[in-house]
Amino acid sequence: MKRLNILLYLFLLSLGNSLSVHAQETPEQCQTIDFPAGWSMFSTYIVPNENLADDVFYSLIASGNLIIVKNSNGGAFLHSWGFDNVSPVNIYEGYFIKTVNAQTFDICGEQALPEENPILLHEDWNIMPYLRTEPANAIAILEDIVKK
Repeated sequence: MKRLNILLYLFLLSLGNSLSVHAQETPEQCQTIDFPAGWSMFSTYIVPNENLADDVFYSLIASGNLIIVKNSNGGAFLHSWGFDNVSPVNIYEGYFIKTVNAQTFDICGEQALPEENPILLHEDWNIMPYLRTEPANAIAILEDIVKK
């Protein structure tokens, strides 16, 4: 393997200036979620730039508005207790959240496309995420599950 890496390096070095690599930066997207006071359920179609709960929920923490975030596995994020059992926050889960007051909240990062990110459902209960930006027919979306 080491020899292969050296040969690849020498080959690329021999190309000199004739080789150019163009990286296209993906523009950042943000999803705005409106939380009412009390309990809510949510998911995100954004892969957060920073996926630790402290970072993702920073605006809710800073305003003193966040009580708890829970996932479907029973994991919890309680910032005031220094307890985080939901990180990394991701597109493959849905979450329960409890806030003191109503607040608008933004998650920013790269938008996940539903056709490129299949969702695995477990036996029993799930908080199923929704990766689309527009409403869709639930029967059509879950059609593959019904057929199995």
